[in-house]
Amino acid sequence: MVTQLVYDLRENYNIFCSVVIYPVVPRDVVMLRLIPTATHTLEDVSYTVKAFRDIKRKIDNDEYPHVMADFTK
Repeated sequence: MVTQLVYDLRENYNIFCSVVIYPVVPRDVVMLRLIPTATHTLEDVSYTVKAFRDIKRKIDNDEYPHVMADFTK
C-alpha cells in the first residue's frame, strides 16, 4: 500500500512527500510529490536519490505488497 511506502520514507528516511492520486492523475497512477527548496544541498539530493533506490528495491522485493506495479515506471 502506498501509505506504507510514504510512512517508510517519512519515518525511516526522514523524507516528507505527499501523495497525488486520482483525479489529478489517472486512476492507476500514484505520484509522489517532493518540494525541494533553496536550502537543500547536493548531499540532500544524493540522500533522496539513494532513499528512492532503496524504496524501489523494496517494491521489487514485494515489501510493499499492495503498491501498484505502475508506480515503479
